[in-house]
Amino acid sequence: MFLKYITVGFALMAFGAMAQANEACLAKSAQDYNVDVNLLKAIAKTESGFSAGAISPPNTNGTVDIGYMQINSSWLGKLGRDITKEALLDPCTNIQVGAWILANNIKTYGNTWKAVGAYNARTPSKQQVYVEKVRYAYNELVKVDFDISKATKVSNRSASAVGHVTNRPGVKRGFVVLGDSSSD
Repeated sequence: MFLKYITVGFALMAFGAMAQANEACLAKSAQDYNVDVNLLKAIAKTESGFSAGAISPPNTNGTVDIGYMQINSSWLGKLGRDITKEALLDPCTNIQVGAWILANNIKTYGNTWKAVGAYNARTPSKQQVYVEKVRYAYNELVKVDFDISKATKVSNRSASAVGHVTNRPGVKRGFVVLGDSSSD
């Protein structure tokens, strides 16, 4: 019985260490791609329930979704030779790729929920279903009802930036829209 508790204790410590490592990867990826870390977390929660080893059953087109951020295998040929299915089982690699995909969607569709919907689906109806799931997870993480369509610009650091999260006191965390000429 004692051995069982020790085993459970070590498992919990290992899980805690893994969760901290994933937090660091989420924070770094959010910073690298200038996206909201809580949005990345909400996508991970929606996609895999924070499971680094998650692999979906085959989709209707034969592809599978891999890892923490459920990166579709159709991306493998576009990500470079170092990114393999096995590499995507590494949470940090998977999170980095997911942040890159999201940042490109934001660049394509603007800082909108359509960019989030496009992370998972191609059709507007499926995107909307997905967005509602991510929005729910996001709101649970930040405990606010954040309406992206009413986001305002709070920084003009880079015209090429696709989004920004502010940590300034008194400013609501979340998406902000960049692009006008007002200053910080």
